[in-house]
Amino acid sequence: MKASRVGLVYDERMTKHEKLTNKIHVEKSVHVENSARITGPYHLLNQLGISEKCSLVEGRLASSSELELVHCPAYIKEVYSYGVDAATDTNACKLPETWPSYVSPGTYEAASCAVGSTLNLVDQVCGDVVGRGLALVRPPGHHAMTDEACGFCFFNTVSIAAIYAQKQYTKIKKVLILDWDIHHGNGIQQTFYEDSSVLYISMHRYDSGEYFPGLKSASHEYVGAGQGEGFNVNIPWNKSIMGDTDYKCAFDKIVMPIASQFQPDLVLVAAGFDAIAADPLGDYILTDVIYAYMTSRLLTLAKGRVILALEGGYNVSAIGEALACCLRVMLGETTGEFSTSEEPCKKALQTVASVMSVQSEYWNFREPSDVTNSQ
Repeated sequence: MKASRVGLVYDERMTKHEKLTNKIHVEKSVHVENSARITGPYHLLNQLGISEKCSLVEGRLASSSELELVHCPAYIKEVYSYGVDAATDTNACKLPETWPSYVSPGTYEAASCAVGSTLNLVDQVCGDVVGRGLALVRPPGHHAMTDEACGFCFFNTVSIAAIYAQKQYTKIKKVLILDWDIHHGNGIQQTFYEDSSVLYISMHRYDSGEYFPGLKSASHEYVGAGQGEGFNVNIPWNKSIMGDTDYKCAFDKIVMPIASQFQPDLVLVAAGFDAIAADPLGDYILTDVIYAYMTSRLLTLAKGRVILALEGGYNVSAIGEALACCLRVMLGETTGEFSTSEEPCKKALQTVASVMSVQSEYWNFREPSDVTNSQ
């Protein structure tokens, strides 16, 4: 595998979304979703010499028509107005105190750039210029709904990328979206819930619906509807601290068997790193090893057309180190394989069994190499 076959997209315009604390914008307040989430990892990839082994892809803003692949025009105008209002009066667009995010004059440009930059990488991968790649983008997107911001998300980057790829490339008919962010991607689920051409699989902390975004629809019982029935797979962890072995169990027993039967033409990863041990929000204990492992296995799908797009993760060093491991796998420098004698915890096994029980109506659960496409 040639190193130039891996694409990397990054754009400074995504740093313009930053929390401001006063009217004249002299002082900035630290928020967990800040520009260091991409600048820090980017600098680390440069220091390690990894970025120079990749093909650097230019960033760009998304067009209104591209944003409208998922979002309604009125909502897009609303997000644009956030910046206009914030630029003139910090109180003009006051958000509800319960909303965990913020707006600034650069919010629209940064969120639009996250989408457009990812679409440029989609063009590179689907156009066979590069084989796979990483979109180092922010703000996150997987919570964003058709007409509503949610969490730290404004535009649903990965959802837009999936639809864009299908519309622009006739060879991209089926898209797998794997969401390994610790939070459920309610916006992605909403977008494709009745769509059989996009398989959405999410591994997330659920805690009986008490963990953000706090929706019962993140349960394993929500499998899709209409034409999309069976193409929505929630793996909701309950009331226990999950680690590498637990995720590997779910990945091997559920994700890969289903993905292999689906036979995607493109794999998009909503790559959040807030389940990693050092994260200040997630409270799980994953390590770089499991992310490298999942990346290596996903590369066996879709002729290796795999794109990781950054979602959550709020420890800058941990994000950078995890991304470095994933990129080394993409570059072919490491295999990403690992083995352990440690057993998954009881709660993890219960979740895996519950998901397999529900999804067995739609998918066969044998070893991926023994499975043929049954849908």
